Amino acid sequence: MGLQLRKRLHGSKEDNGERMSITGWALLFHPDLLHGFPLERHIRGYSFFDYRVNEALHMTDEEHDIMVRFDSLLRSYFEDGLLLSHGLPTVQYCADKLCMSANYFGDVIKKTTGDTAGNHIRRFVIQLAKNGLASGESVSQVSDRLGFEYTRHFSRMFKKSEGITPSEYRQRLHSR
Repeated sequence: MGLQLRKRLHGSKEDNGERMSITGWALLFHPDLLHGFPLERHIRGYSFFDYRVNEALHMTDEEHDIMVRFDSLLRSYFEDGLLLSHGLPTVQYCADKLCMSANYFGDVIKKTTGDTAGNHIRRFVIQLAKNGLASGESVSQVSDRLGFEYTRHFSRMFKKSEGITPSEYRQRLHSR
């Protein structure tokens, strides 16, 4: 069908000042080999082809550390008021700040939480909003504190996530 070339890989890469040995096998082929076959269309769906050389998807302490750093990054983002000037943090922004590719970052978050990185960011925002509403802040105060330009944008996001508006959520809390 096509030429399959297997080559033994030997090499090393500096990672935080430490030397790592990289060994393994690779199947190398020209992309034109896939032309006209169904795999040509489907291969784009496999995000791991865009991983960096030092990234692999298996749960380790490093991935746990990524989640801790991700949550810390989100807290800092909102505490520093970056939402107002930059909007909601994107997956690409978070991956860049954590020094990894967006695909690998997204896959780690998906494997760890069962949800996408984007949804994790939105859930983080909603939790901040719920905390503010529970502590007595008005919908408009919460919206402003989180950096939304318009309260209706905040309310729309909240309702899409929770199934009720922030005002309804606040009323339910205070009617208990």
